[in-house]
Amino acid sequence: MANKKLMAKNTIFLYIRMIVFMIVTLYTTRVVLDELGVDDYGIYSIVGSVAVSLIFIQNALNTATQRYLSYEIGKTGNNNIVNVFSMAKIFHIILAVFTILFLETVGMWFVNNVLNIPENRIYSANVAYQFSVFTFVVNLLRVPYNALIIAYEKMNLYALFSVFEALIRLGGVFLLYTSFYDKLELYSFIVLITSVIVNIIYVITCNRSFEETVSKKSHFDKSLFKNMSSFLGWNMYSGLVGMGVNEGPGYFINVYLGVTANAGLGIAKQVSSAIYSFSSNFQHAFNPQIVKTYASKNTHELIDLVESTSIMSYYLMFIIALPFILCCDIVFELWLGTIPPYAIQFSAFLVLAELVSALGAPLWMTAHAIGNIKRYQLFVSSISLLIIPISWLSLKLNLEPFYIYVFLILVNIGIYSFRVLYLQQKINFPAKEYVFVVLKRCIIPSLFCIPIPLIVALHIHNFLGVIFVSFISVINTGLIFLFFVLSLPQRNTILNYIYTRFRSYY
Repeated sequence: MANKKLMAKNTIFLYIRMIVFMIVTLYTTRVVLDELGVDDYGIYSIVGSVAVSLIFIQNALNTATQRYLSYEIGKTGNNNIVNVFSMAKIFHIILAVFTILFLETVGMWFVNNVLNIPENRIYSANVAYQFSVFTFVVNLLRVPYNALIIAYEKMNLYALFSVFEALIRLGGVFLLYTSFYDKLELYSFIVLITSVIVNIIYVITCNRSFEETVSKKSHFDKSLFKNMSSFLGWNMYSGLVGMGVNEGPGYFINVYLGVTANAGLGIAKQVSSAIYSFSSNFQHAFNPQIVKTYASKNTHELIDLVESTSIMSYYLMFIIALPFILCCDIVFELWLGTIPPYAIQFSAFLVLAELVSALGAPLWMTAHAIGNIKRYQLFVSSISLLIIPISWLSLKLNLEPFYIYVFLILVNIGIYSFRVLYLQQKINFPAKEYVFVVLKRCIIPSLFCIPIPLIVALHIHNFLGVIFVSFISVINTGLIFLFFVLSLPQRNTILNYIYTRFRSYY
């Protein structure tokens, strides 16, 4: 039985994390952009993305470790958790060494021979690149401990560490105001030191909180090693494709349009990531529950959980995405002052692409819970790869660069459709019923959320106008969600709660 109270509690912790993290990140971005300037910010974005391009390794390890830890908890308590955690650490150390070797050879060559970087900033770009490489490796080694915290659903710790990391980075960024050292190099160093400090805290906390899992001696389980290796291998393949999808368009944009356009894309990625976090925080809370529910062989409850979390995941992002898209030009002007080229267009379409991803998140989590993901990853990756030739062809034909992300929305819809059909085959997932529920309770109601805020947005030109549009949008979306999305029992529960709380005050 999915623990809904625990999911609700964890969601609250994650949203507190998100709010603090987002405020700090938005302010930090403004400071960094002002102090570095558009060109250096673009250099940091594109150079850092070379190291981050291997984040598919980190994500693959994170997903595999969380999946196996959660599965063991759901199936047999903690009988095999020690072995899973021990093998996860071994995988991470091996791949950390591989990552350093790759980035210090192929990555270095790419930075110095392929990227379009102004000649007078080559040295600083290389320094920033080195710091970015070791930041990535440090974060990679953190993954087993992060996965352990999430598998045990200790989201209070996860939220606390994330907020602490953001605050440390904010404190470090203030050095940019007073330092006479090269600010691109200094900022890269600040990011590295922040990651090191947080890593140490993760290790110490996990050693104390999960001593039986972290410190207990493990034994080599050949079958587990084989299963984890297969899952990890196909997840890494999918992540490699995802890296191409996420970073490939940025490289084409760099070659055709230069680092100023990369600054716009870097801002857009930050914005879309921040808005997606309204949904992803909820996803962090229900991901372990999906895996544990599947491990307990309760298919009916699993299907209900996927349907309900798809709807919630979608609306938690939509309620923020709508006012942002309607007011993004004013928001950017107030936030950044100097708006990098294409930042507004990139942001709007990236947010829409992520909205499709939010709707489909419970589907891929269920596919991962099932395991044996070879066929699944092959098909999803094949569809995802379409964005690479599309990006090149779009720029080659001199189309506006934001068309790349218009096509990405269509690609994400194709991936979403495949996931529904895949689950139908694997666990008798009711595909037609699910699609009908999504259309009836997500797509159609959200269309009715647009007209009123849109009319208001066309007549606003300042900060107070943005606040007013956001207020109107949230109220409008909330009412439509309450009366046209929720079931009658759910609606009555919420209305009774509001009425009870109102009477207690008056």
